[in-house]
Amino acid sequence: MNEPRKRIPHFASEAEERAFWESTDSTEYVDWTQARRARTVADLQECLRRFDAARLPGAPEITEAEVAQAIAEVRAERLARLVGNDDKSAVGQD
Repeated sequence: MNEPRKRIPHFASEAEERAFWESTDSTEYVDWTQARRARTVADLQECLRRFDAARLPGAPEITEAEVAQAIAEVRAERLARLVGNDDKSAVGQD
């Protein structure tokens, strides 16, 4: 049965959130029957390999370091957007 779930509170810090979830039953807040599998680094690496192979037949394998670099760049871009320092938004503005 679909019981009403509690609202997930806002946390001031990651430490506060971690402490909360360590002492709380997440099933009171999340309906895990509706959960979907998250993409992993291995999924991303395989996706990049297929893309690279389709684009450049005979291309060398993508290394773990290259995957880590790509993930770090995406995280940095997202963080920049969150804090409002996205350099791309300033392009063309004087």
